[in-house]
Amino acid sequence: MTAPTIVAPVSRHLDVNDVAREIARFVAPSARRREVDLELDLADSLPAIRGDSIELQQVLLNLALNGMEAMAGIPEDLRRLTIRTRPNGGRMLEVEVVDTGHGIPADLQPRLFQSFVTTRKNGLGLGLSLSRSIVESHGGTISAENNPDRGATFRSFLPIDEDIPVIAPAASGAVS
Repeated sequence: MTAPTIVAPVSRHLDVNDVAREIARFVAPSARRREVDLELDLADSLPAIRGDSIELQQVLLNLALNGMEAMAGIPEDLRRLTIRTRPNGGRMLEVEVVDTGHGIPADLQPRLFQSFVTTRKNGLGLGLSLSRSIVESHGGTISAENNPDRGATFRSFLPIDEDIPVIAPAASGAVS
């Protein structure tokens, strides 16, 4: 019996909008089943980042699925998940996943990114911890806060790759 092959992350120049679009396409069927409006709000002309696309897709996938789960029990007309990208005015890009769910319980807020912390009955509490590790391994940070009206915003900051020029404009809007 041979040992499993471990694949090392592949760091390359990435368009974070492409990562967001890929995850939106992947979660769109689940969003439709859950009656969640899925929206992309992608900034035009973003600089590239350097990273592993699979790992960053894992972060966005986890945040998107958590956001949809947080909207269970919310009236259908209020369920919206937005994946947003934008420059941060410096050497970072900002990637947000915004939901209109129940928000983050105050007692969990300080421990939210720790292992084994979960709000779900059958959750393991590893998704946000893993997401934090991935974002930090890319030289970034991740945070979460409740929205003023309803739901929560998970915000990641990722360093731009200053060796690569700005990437052409991207399309935004609703995802089918």
